[in-house]
Amino acid sequence: MPTGIYEIHGNVPHNEFPDRGREVSGPMGYIPYTNLTKGEMKLALLLEQAKIYAAAFPENKEYVTATNMLYKSLRDGVSNGVKFVGALYNPLLQQVANEVSKASRQTAPASKGGLLGRVSLAQGISGIGEVEFKFNFDHDCVQYATKAANAKYRNAIGGEKSWQWWQNLLNNSDHRRYYKAKKAECAVRIDIEKIVNERITGASHHVLYHGLDEAYPAITGTAVITKHLLQLGGVAGLANATETDQSLMGIWSETSILKKNTAAGVGPVGSVPSSFYLAPDPDAFNDSYAKWKATKVYNNPKKDKIGSLAAVTALIVAIGGAIKHAADMQRALNEKKAGAMGSALNYGTPALESLQSDFNTAGGGGTSSNNLLLLGAAAAGIYLLTQD
Repeated sequence: MPTGIYEIHGNVPHNEFPDRGREVSGPMGYIPYTNLTKGEMKLALLLEQAKIYAAAFPENKEYVTATNMLYKSLRDGVSNGVKFVGALYNPLLQQVANEVSKASRQTAPASKGGLLGRVSLAQGISGIGEVEFKFNFDHDCVQYATKAANAKYRNAIGGEKSWQWWQNLLNNSDHRRYYKAKKAECAVRIDIEKIVNERITGASHHVLYHGLDEAYPAITGTAVITKHLLQLGGVAGLANATETDQSLMGIWSETSILKKNTAAGVGPVGSVPSSFYLAPDPDAFNDSYAKWKATKVYNNPKKDKIGSLAAVTALIVAIGGAIKHAADMQRALNEKKAGAMGSALNYGTPALESLQSDFNTAGGGGTSSNNLLLLGAAAAGIYLLTQD
């Protein structure tokens, strides 16, 4: 499961969890990944997590401090290196400082197409954390296309030319067509970024099982495993559409589940405990999973409490509503870029829907078509994980 701030939070009785959502309203902040490095994208997602917990757990002041640390790092330009003043004894704040330090070295663009609107990584990200991110298409895409065309044709055209030269070029030469193609490519990337930002929170519960460890013995041979792999394929499909790493898309999906859970009355919990809400004995599954994970030296054995019946009901409602959001997002992405979600088999259909019956239903080895779905989803995940 992707690591994040959601792994460390205050101990709150489970019957209070739904009430915590009353302070967490409104949409999640916009993630402008086409303008971010890999390190910045992760920090932007951790910022969203910190904001959720700061609102849900106001008695734990470290969440406000974490929010401020992350916001300042992004605003000031984390790639310049960030120095923290004073000792950070709190485990959460130590975790945040460590993530900021790692992000300062992860300067490759978050999206494989490169940065669209950044002149220099020394500049921070203005407007980070806001619901709306302001695009200047004429500036960003003209500059993006100009830079790309100059890099490709500088020898043929006698050196680098200004954006005005490229904009006013009227002949139908190869370099003119290339410039126009790069400008159109930029517009599509911005549109895809907007589509995912607008829909990922509503669709988040369509990949509820994505964070589970499929090696957990209690779910071996169940429909949970089948859907876990299909849902990983869905995460991989979104990573492919956005040209981001699957690990970053996994954190974005997790953050969206956390946001939706908190606002919908499920409580401030992530995908794994939410998955066990659907199990025949949620507490037993949750406790068993935490103990099993604690045997793995790399894992934090902390577990969330399981929620009340009201929280389970709210979760089921969120899951039911996620299919339409997921289907709408898939349709919009494929319309914007042909085959954008081609690697995500059955994303946006009931095949991925998490159900209370999954823990008691056999899956993964029944029909040949089912096996093909699993192989396709696994292959999509492996492909994305091996891309630089």
